[in-house]
Amino acid sequence: MQEDQTGNWDEPAFGGTIKLGKWIHACNIKQTDDMLENFTSMLVTEEVNDVLTPAKSILESLLKTPDNVSPEDSPLVKWVRDAKKDLRKTLVPYAGGLTISERAQIAHWFELNVSKDKKTCQNWIGFVLIVHVHIVFIASHLKDDPKYHDLDEKGHLKEAWAVLLSCTLPLDWMDIDVDYECIEKLEEQRFKDSVHAGIAGNQQWGLDAGSHQNSWNPYGGLPYNWKKGD
Repeated sequence: MQEDQTGNWDEPAFGGTIKLGKWIHACNIKQTDDMLENFTSMLVTEEVNDVLTPAKSILESLLKTPDNVSPEDSPLVKWVRDAKKDLRKTLVPYAGGLTISERAQIAHWFELNVSKDKKTCQNWIGFVLIVHVHIVFIASHLKDDPKYHDLDEKGHLKEAWAVLLSCTLPLDWMDIDVDYECIEKLEEQRFKDSVHAGIAGNQQWGLDAGSHQNSWNPYGGLPYNWKKGD
């Protein structure tokens, strides 16, 4: 972005006489929380399906009759029961060993193959049920590591649980990008179609200077509430 000769963003010359280089507005950049909230848009890979399908039986038990699942079959169930908590209501704030994409794929697979109800995801996202699926997925990768070749399935699950514990999620379960938040606020101030945007308001950017880079329209694709027109 180019600054006018005075160096003052609020000078009359600012806005209309400046051409902009093209970039993607912060509000149009996909964030990690978007991927998790819209997990059904994630394609479930063959690997994820092959790894999780053998675990459908215990997952269905955790969904329908969680109190009947033995702690021996799930280190997570043991952890919850040792803490004397409810298997249905306990949030598990750990996600070590998993990428955002993997978590989104796993959630989508679970909805398609176990839950089979789009209206109930609030009952399992972040809870014991889906976190056990995370453990199963991590355990499948540990099996390929020579370090864990001597372990049986239950041993792999215990080690996977330890990996999961290595990363605690933030309280709001989302990554917070301070730079992103600040840039988005700045762009809202400068591109909002409002008198509150000052001299550059009312879509004045480049109005007197000609086209921006590649004839870019900096006002395209902006949030609806930025277009008040007051």
